[in-house]
Amino acid sequence: MDKNLWSSEIRLENDMIMKDKYDVAINMAWKKFEELHPKKDRPEWLEKCISISGNKNQNKNWVITMILLSKTQLKPNQYWESANNDTRLIEIDEVTGEHFVVICGGPPEDIHIIFEAEIDTIKNFVKVLVDLDLSILDKTKYEIIR
Repeated sequence: MDKNLWSSEIRLENDMIMKDKYDVAINMAWKKFEELHPKKDRPEWLEKCISISGNKNQNKNWVITMILLSKTQLKPNQYWESANNDTRLIEIDEVTGEHFVVICGGPPEDIHIIFEAEIDTIKNFVKVLVDLDLSILDKTKYEIIR
């Protein structure tokens, strides 16, 4: 087998393992969030507005963050799009009609962290870092992203 092909296959396998662990971490965080905030007690609009993301910290654990984006005044040719657990600003070229991601120059994002947890997938442990009281949230202030 070609060494480059073998190396590519290992990289792909490692990426898939990392994605699986990321998905496990998100599921563990969501389970903890639901334990602390049962569906019957959560605002009915909340899940349409939550964006979830995660990164590894210095302990090599996942830190999963659930955020709400404040509503912003977009241009008529802009809108928010959610894909792969990421929310991004899309702009439509007024001449060509082509849609593209705005990398900079968009409205400032006013982000509200409502829940954050450190996830140790090996020890099956969830440490809550941020847990906002959901009863104080006003649905008129947040973007619907789903």
